Amino acid sequence: MAASVTFAAGTGVRVLSCGSDVDATVCARVKAAAWIVEDHCAACSDPRHLDLYVGEEDRPDFEDTSPSYFDAHGAVVALHG
Repeated sequence: MAASVTFAAGTGVRVLSCGSDVDATVCARVKAAAWIVEDHCAACSDPRHLDLYVGEEDRPDFEDTSPSYFDAHGAVVALHG
C-alpha cells in the first residue's frame, strides 16, 4: 500500500467504508484485507491519499472498465500501529 507522506511507514490501515459508487463485492475484498503503509507516493497532493491494490489487472483499459478499480470519495479508514 502506498500513501501520502503524512502516513508513517508501517502504519496499519483498516477500511471501514468504501464510500459511494463502489461495487459491493470489491468493497468487501478491500475491507477484508490487512493494509500496511509500505511506500509513499511522491505525486500525492492530498494528505489523506491512499493507494490500495487487490488482485491483478485482468483486461485492457483496466482503470476504465473494471469494477475493481475505483476512486473512493468519502471512504472511512481506521489507523493503527
